[in-house]
Amino acid sequence: MSTELENLGLDGLISSSQNIDNEIEVLRSKTIAKEVVEEFGPLVISYTDKDEFPSRNMYKTSPVQVSLTPQEADLLEKPMIVEMILQPQGSMDVNVKIGDDEYQKHFEKLPAVFPTDKGTLAFFQTLDSILPSKKSSEEIVGVEGTVRNITAVINKPLAVAKGYCGSMTIEPTSKTTSVAVISLKNSNVQRGKDFINKLLEMYNINTNNDKNEVAQKTAEFINERISIISKELGSTEKGSGKFQTWGRYYRFDQ
Repeated sequence: MSTELENLGLDGLISSSQNIDNEIEVLRSKTIAKEVVEEFGPLVISYTDKDEFPSRNMYKTSPVQVSLTPQEADLLEKPMIVEMILQPQGSMDVNVKIGDDEYQKHFEKLPAVFPTDKGTLAFFQTLDSILPSKKSSEEIVGVEGTVRNITAVINKPLAVAKGYCGSMTIEPTSKTTSVAVISLKNSNVQRGKDFINKLLEMYNINTNNDKNEVAQKTAEFINERISIISKELGSTEKGSGKFQTWGRYYRFDQ
């Protein structure tokens, strides 16, 4: 999959740069990729449907959403594996594994919160994402009436960002152009598109913030210089006034 900066209105930002290579390096950096991952939660947590063979990746279709703050995810030394067994009546059993540590909890209903030594997990049920909208109501009822085995894996945001950077390529369309093409290899097409769109959004925001910061510092510098010049002019006028008064007084005595 690929997308052009020009199509998203960002070609002006890059063409205004002296070197497109610098802009490409910014887009390719782990720093902005980490910002994207932290801003867009579904990229940090991957879901797998264990009821299917082979296991199926569930991007935005899991019946249960798991949440962990980016700050807590940053502290993870190893991936957090969250195994969930969702019962038809809405109760759920949770088993959390982080290295050699393991935590279990039973919830009668969702939403629910599960505090652990490695962070506080929050669980939300999303019935509208159990099956695609094209499925019939009878099929949905059939799925809701069965036990669901879902596994969520929460990774450190920086590790996820490195993975996306490693699978992403950004190349100018030619040596003389200001347009670049971004390509990303991912097991889920929609997830790949979401990452690229969010990457360009964050790039745009950061670029505008940088411009605003430069404009603000320039304005502060100008105001500071104006203040200094005004004070110097004021001192000169006062000094000149004293001289004129003294001069008139001196001539009067003569």
